[in-house]
Amino acid sequence: MAGTRLTAVFAAGMLAAGLIASCIADYPRIVVYSPDGGEVWEVGTSHLVTWGVVSDEVENVRIELSRDGGATWELIALVPAAPRSYAWTVTAGASSNCLMRVSDAARGSLADTSDAAFTIPGVTVTAPNGGETWYYQGDDREITWTSVGVTDNVDIDYSADGGTTWNAVAPNIADTGSYPWTIPSEDSDQCLVRVQETGGAGLSDVSNARFTITLTPFIDIGAGLTGVRNSSLAWGDYDNDGDLDLALAGGWHDGTGWVHESKVYRNDGGTFTDIGAGLTGVEYCSLAWGDYDNDGDLDLALAGATSASLPGDPLSEVYRNDGGGTFTAIDAGLMGLFYCSLSWGDYDSDGDLDLALAGRWHDGAWHCVSKVYRNDGGGTFTDIAAGLRGFYRCSLAWGDYDNDGDLDLALTGCSSIGDRSIVYRNDGGTFNTAPEEPTGLAAAAGSKPLTGSAEFTNLSATVSAPLSAVTGTQLTFGAGSSTVTGADSTFVSDGIQSGDLVRLDSDGDAWYEVATIDTETQLTLAKDYQGSGPPGTGSVIKAADRTAFASQVVAGNLVRLDADGAWCEVATVESDTRLALAAPYAGAGGSGAASVRTVTFSWAAPAVADETPEAGLSYNLRVGTTSGGNEVTSGMAQADGWRKLPARGVAQPGLSVNEWTLTLPADTYYWSVQAVDTAFAGSAWPTEQTTTVP
Repeated sequence: MAGTRLTAVFAAGMLAAGLIASCIADYPRIVVYSPDGGEVWEVGTSHLVTWGVVSDEVENVRIELSRDGGATWELIALVPAAPRSYAWTVTAGASSNCLMRVSDAARGSLADTSDAAFTIPGVTVTAPNGGETWYYQGDDREITWTSVGVTDNVDIDYSADGGTTWNAVAPNIADTGSYPWTIPSEDSDQCLVRVQETGGAGLSDVSNARFTITLTPFIDIGAGLTGVRNSSLAWGDYDNDGDLDLALAGGWHDGTGWVHESKVYRNDGGTFTDIGAGLTGVEYCSLAWGDYDNDGDLDLALAGATSASLPGDPLSEVYRNDGGGTFTAIDAGLMGLFYCSLSWGDYDSDGDLDLALAGRWHDGAWHCVSKVYRNDGGGTFTDIAAGLRGFYRCSLAWGDYDNDGDLDLALTGCSSIGDRSIVYRNDGGTFNTAPEEPTGLAAAAGSKPLTGSAEFTNLSATVSAPLSAVTGTQLTFGAGSSTVTGADSTFVSDGIQSGDLVRLDSDGDAWYEVATIDTETQLTLAKDYQGSGPPGTGSVIKAADRTAFASQVVAGNLVRLDADGAWCEVATVESDTRLALAAPYAGAGGSGAASVRTVTFSWAAPAVADETPEAGLSYNLRVGTTSGGNEVTSGMAQADGWRKLPARGVAQPGLSVNEWTLTLPADTYYWSVQAVDTAFAGSAWPTEQTTTVP
């Protein structure tokens, strides 16, 4: 019985195994053989992707690649399953985490993937990679790349002509993935960067698309200012010389301890000179210029910590500008604050500037306050107990948001109840009357184009009539020769001489330099003029008629030889009568303008003053090329005089004469000027004036 039972069990087991084997043999199955993990396949080389298929039901397979361990997939090919192999040329995209997947094209769930990752070695440039604009004379920029399988150092090169030629940036450097590049001074929108294994025979990559190198729109002028932190800056023309000076405050470390600075730098034509104003040094600070005493020069309000260890013995003070670079602390009685903000504004419309102040202080416990100090004249400032929420790490701004004629106050920053931004309506100020219109508007153009400016015309040169008109016959260029002949020409008597530039007719593109005058009717010409000869309607430019270029033109100026010609850039001034020109100027500016002149706009103060005395008024100039327009200088106010910006006018108080000078090309200009009082209210615009620059 036992033997019978064993025989039966054995027979049943054999039957089951057979059925399982039969099922396995009949069920469709795909197995990836290669790549199956550990391989290194280089970009551009060809390798066989191989697989096995159990079942004839699989007709076509999809071959897919992942470079990120299976997170994403890209299609390589859709091919018949029967060959069980596919020759793949490895595409760019370096990774050490590659997988290959082969699947039934009809049933995507029937698939197999490499058992382990394989590697595609390579270099991939990540920046600049196309479309960027990088500036020279600005900050260095990082060239960055990724690499897999690089066994050597790398070379970095750049091209400014789309890859035709290459220039070394950093040869034979470590493969760190980044390099700080000082941008070369070469304008081009056809730039590429290449990173490759040192020697050029290994792995490499180039930016996917072209990027641009050009001059930065902002250039560090090397002003020589003290570097500070926790700082504040404020522009203002403290010495009334017509250019903006700079106040600066903050802290810096000299290697032994913290130093606090508050300075005024005088602007000496782009050179900034520390005037030794004697201000108390502060950090975590704020600065604000304003003419609090209406004496016609800007005074300076200052607040901040006077030591690095907070609360830092804070100070808030007004320094009176006594002229000659002397600033005197007036002991204004302001609360000393740090993490602060200051803002001048005439909240009570009495014609003098009041002061809003907010920040932090400490008396054993931390506090924050916001105050308005009324200017009562004589250097006296009175806290009006405005009831404002206290702020620190903050900002203040005056403005008449509800157009009721007095200044309201916006505050933002940290407060005892968290970060807040609040607008306070001024219900206690006196209604402000906008100033009357300025009077006596006048404009005067300079007598000649500015010497040394960026644009010139004519330059005391003359362009003769076309030669065809001078000689009575159209000139012809002798075939195969280097002469210009004309049967009726009298070149000598017409005053043409060596060094003149000629072209064959008024529409010709090529200019030639006269080498010699052979006869009355024959010129020998030098080669084509290499300076991109000056344009114009004439066919001759006479060197004898071009007088003293060197006395008024420098390289980089733009010139043209008549009012309608294109502009060219001066490459060099070769002599008093000869310019070498660069290619025609491709930029804007100059085109259509016959000259450039200075224009001085002037005006007188309003005939009737409002609450603000004359010395406290500032002015806003509007200049346009259309009636009512702002194309040249924006008035920042509506046609009825309503100010779009709560701020002083561009022409600040203290000018010895109410005037403003602009440099303008030939055109007709429409302009007016608006008075602005200490409450930032603007007058109506006086009747629009016109002036023409010839």
